Amino acid sequence: MNRAVFTLAFGAPKYAKFALGLGRSLRLIGDSTRRIVVTDIRRDDWQPAFDEVVYVPRPENPYHAKFRAFDFFDADAALFIDADSLVFRRLDPIWKAFAGQPIGVQGWTISHGDEWHGEISKVLNQTGFSQLNQFNGGLVYYENSAESRLVLDQVEHYRQAYDQTGFNPFRGHVPDETCLSLAMAKTGLGLCVPDRRDYMNTGVGLIGDLRMNIRRAECSFVCRRRELRFVRPYVFHAHLYSQFLVYWKQLKELEKLEAYEKAHPFGWMSPGHKLRRSIERRILKSQGRI
Repeated sequence: MNRAVFTLAFGAPKYAKFALGLGRSLRLIGDSTRRIVVTDIRRDDWQPAFDEVVYVPRPENPYHAKFRAFDFFDADAALFIDADSLVFRRLDPIWKAFAGQPIGVQGWTISHGDEWHGEISKVLNQTGFSQLNQFNGGLVYYENSAESRLVLDQVEHYRQAYDQTGFNPFRGHVPDETCLSLAMAKTGLGLCVPDRRDYMNTGVGLIGDLRMNIRRAECSFVCRRRELRFVRPYVFHAHLYSQFLVYWKQLKELEKLEAYEKAHPFGWMSPGHKLRRSIERRILKSQGRI
């Protein structure tokens, strides 16, 4: 299957920095899937973080541009990851979990009494559904198929008829998550895997430290979401925590590692490592170990 991981970066320069962090983290972790950035920001350093750069004008509603992957590039399946994300584990289990599904997200089921972009009881009463999937749109899988187009057509329908859904706008825009949730309920298509899979986590409800080290492929924390639990995500979606220094430290570290690769040939050993090897070799010889 021709697969692609893609992200969007429109407008302010910070979104390019976010996207480069995502692409570099995918490359560093050794994920082999084709990486694509769709953007209106002209830079000369998109590669090697991304295999392909697709330049397009900034969409009127950038939130919903994530559903237009196959307008931007050719693929059988696409995995959208929000630009302000870092990847700490290879994505193969995510592809495997969603394979054959027209749409795939991670979340949980909500019904009367829950809150999500407004009062869910109101939404269910207006739409006639008994329940909906709640999820974060920072990670969305979909295939290039007739079934997925049925779902995405319904996403567009609900975007245009949003005032009739009972949901509230988000920062003056129509949220993509709510429209996709309604579309999945309407068509009965798509898969919402349990949040406990931790394919993606935003850290919302963080308790204590956000432990993150891109060199060690480590990201873990405790948070209060639907329940209190320990999280070690495949993809960390910074979201509100893009305002934490620890996230920006990882972006800088990834930038430094890319610069190191460009400046040093295969197998290069620093003078410090050579000196250490020389000293430790003498110690090992004196111990009769080599």
